[in-house]
Amino acid sequence: MRWIAIAAFMAAGLAACGNAPSANDEGAEQMAELTPIREMWNFQDPAASETAFRTLAAEAETAGNDAYAAEAMTQVARTFSLRGDFDQANATLDVVDEGPQGSVPVVRVRSLLERGRTLNSGGQPDVALPLFEEAYEIAAANGEDFLAGDALHMAGIAADIEGERHWVGVLGQFVDGRPDSPANYWFGAMHNNLGWSYMSAERFEEALTEFQASRDAYAAMEGKRYETLIADYSVGQAMRRLDRCEAALPLQEQTFEAIRTEFDQEDEYVAEEIALCRAALGDTEGAREPASLAYGKFSAQSWFVESEAERLEALRELAGD
Repeated sequence: MRWIAIAAFMAAGLAACGNAPSANDEGAEQMAELTPIREMWNFQDPAASETAFRTLAAEAETAGNDAYAAEAMTQVARTFSLRGDFDQANATLDVVDEGPQGSVPVVRVRSLLERGRTLNSGGQPDVALPLFEEAYEIAAANGEDFLAGDALHMAGIAADIEGERHWVGVLGQFVDGRPDSPANYWFGAMHNNLGWSYMSAERFEEALTEFQASRDAYAAMEGKRYETLIADYSVGQAMRRLDRCEAALPLQEQTFEAIRTEFDQEDEYVAEEIALCRAALGDTEGAREPASLAYGKFSAQSWFVESEAERLEALRELAGD
């Protein structure tokens, strides 16, 4: 299902973001040349990211910022976690924790985040959750707003649905009255994730509310046009599940066209929703073309063929194949 792919993307891509290194007076010129962690990630190639972060760690040591070097090594650990090598991820974090920079607040926060992500990815969300809670407390107490938001975002992923709702509320309390806080970055992702949790529980009205909140959050952020459009897709799907296809169909059609023109993609997930909405409204002929597009693209994805056989068959029938 698309929500799994979206959640995985956000948990990986957003979780790695962070602030630029801080510089002391002595090494300010050298530190200004170090690349911010968020700019180093290539989630399509974790091995290349490992090399990049090891290089960044070496550059930070040369510049006299051992704490930033330790931060970079926590991201090396993340590259192992993304490749399913949880033992190596934990071993790398052990070195950071036991090193002289392990007690530096920002290093500790990053280590807790990556240890928690490793545990969560390894199927132990209950063990990961306290680490995310501790990471939030340390980050919030030390002015690391962005990482505090990241910790809340991950706590929501590790929690059950009621816990997830709680952590969204904590983020709201944390940034209350502070619209410029970097932690506001996480509202889009957290509302999106909670929306999909509600969808899985078939609580569609609540899902719709969360998707609308996610859409609003992304729309207010610079550079988040694609995420805004995917939020529109999610809003439309929740509407369809609530039998509101009259409203969902034009939204999905607009979303499909925007993704096509602005990103040069014919999105199969949006096409599927268009087909389903048209069919639900009795327009089986109009459902044929988008169903055919979605069926053709999904058929080429082995994971979809293996796990979504019923959806694929429904699209084949709508396409008239």
